Amino acid sequence: MVPESLLDSLAQAVQRIFEHAHRDARTRNETLDDDECLRVAAVARAHCDCAIAAELHQRNAERMLRFRLPGELWVEIWSHLPMRNIVTVTHVCHMWRSLGLASPSLWSTLEVVNSRHHEECECEACAAIQLWDMTCKGCRRPVVPGRANTELVRLLVPRSKSVALSCLVDTEDNSDRHEVAKLAGILADHRQRLVHLDWGRHGAIESLAEFLQHFDALPVLRSLTMGDSYADVEFSRNIRLPSLQQLSLCGSPYSTEYDWTSGRLVLPSVNRLEYRMISPDPEGLISALEVVPNARILDLRAQPYDAEAIGLDYGRVTELTSALTHVHVHDAYPSMHHIIRTLCTQQLRAFTIEIPWRDDHYLPGKFCYIFSGLQQGVRLSIRRARYNGSPEDGWLELNGTDSEDNYRRIGRCPQDAVHMLWTYLSPSSLSTLLIDVVLLADVLAGHTELPTIHEMTLHIDDADSVFFEIGSIPRFPDLRVLRLTGHVSVATPSVSALDLASFVVDMQIDSGVLDELVFENVAVEGEIAGVAVLVRGL
Repeated sequence: MVPESLLDSLAQAVQRIFEHAHRDARTRNETLDDDECLRVAAVARAHCDCAIAAELHQRNAERMLRFRLPGELWVEIWSHLPMRNIVTVTHVCHMWRSLGLASPSLWSTLEVVNSRHHEECECEACAAIQLWDMTCKGCRRPVVPGRANTELVRLLVPRSKSVALSCLVDTEDNSDRHEVAKLAGILADHRQRLVHLDWGRHGAIESLAEFLQHFDALPVLRSLTMGDSYADVEFSRNIRLPSLQQLSLCGSPYSTEYDWTSGRLVLPSVNRLEYRMISPDPEGLISALEVVPNARILDLRAQPYDAEAIGLDYGRVTELTSALTHVHVHDAYPSMHHIIRTLCTQQLRAFTIEIPWRDDHYLPGKFCYIFSGLQQGVRLSIRRARYNGSPEDGWLELNGTDSEDNYRRIGRCPQDAVHMLWTYLSPSSLSTLLIDVVLLADVLAGHTELPTIHEMTLHIDDADSVFFEIGSIPRFPDLRVLRLTGHVSVATPSVSALDLASFVVDMQIDSGVLDELVFENVAVEGEIAGVAVLVRGL
């Protein structure tokens, strides 16, 4: 395969190398001994091997280029991977390893583990090690429980090049503080790329404060969380976070050792605050709201308390929440009543209240006043609440949206309290109604006419198939569209054509007929002609 002339040229080149070595020795009045001859041979062989390796590398690069997907396509693939996915690029072929190392987005999520206990830890394991003077057999150093991968993170960070970084830290407050300082030092040069910081699920408040005190600013950090733990982010000194968009707290953001000489903490870029009331702290919520003056969304969570109300300065709360547009109260316990009343203002675009299942202390109609914020053209939904996918008798979900897209919701509202809804929401403001058939008689009891409703959707479960059990209903003089829907996860419910026709007549529509009658996952039994005459165009 290789021409003889090229092989001869290679042999002659090797001869010239040795001839040059002999001439150089003679100029020094010396002769080339055996050791020097072997060194010359090693140099010649090394250069030959390097030349061959360079050719093979070039060929492999060309081969990778032929088989390699376009870089734009890989970027799209990586963008769809969950941020917590770990891709290991070891023990694979050279092509895939090179591809992985050349893809910075693969290394943009750093999972940091620091379970190594600090020197002053007094836990049971550390006490036993100290008592029995346990040391490592290899290095004779004292045994330290746990592990840390900080040095691995140091090696991985450069591979992400200029890609934005997410850092997921799994640590506890009894972890080695030196490792926290190391991590801060590693990320210090890359602070311009750190966009997400999650300090784990163990509520390591002190170690997070220790980490943050190493920074004057994290200019692009958008999210700072503590995983799913009921722990609050605490700061030990002032820090600038000009890009932070959401913040999770469950108490004052200031640690007990906060350096007040650094100034009060202000995070003007935060637009979403999640606050968890895990104790009746009267100042925690106010301190949190003061830190985020431009917040527009408040997620409020709580736990039940024995106290009837939490002793807040409600006037100050009203002042600090005047710019909110969205409020979601996830746990509306009795002690939250005054807070919810304070947060309920007319400028809110959306207000959602979730009541705990079977709350024995719920007062009828206690939170229905939030629907007073809806104006005209209200689309109202009254459905049975579902528990594990099945309708739960006695509990309702109320949803309302007006023509200005203002939204109100009460999740898990007791059915015996729904009559209070009409105290705050005028029936004349309704334009659309979606309701479970079995609720019609109870929810609309006391109304003789709903004059402005032009579209109604009746949801029918398998057990709700007969209209003659509904009883009396109000007049719907302006109704034009009637929809009958069944739940897609159960057997298709059926309705009697005769009962349906009688129901339409009982609604006393001014024109006498509907513009539309729509069936979705509902079957009709019997002669349809009696229904057809009640629909325009059929």
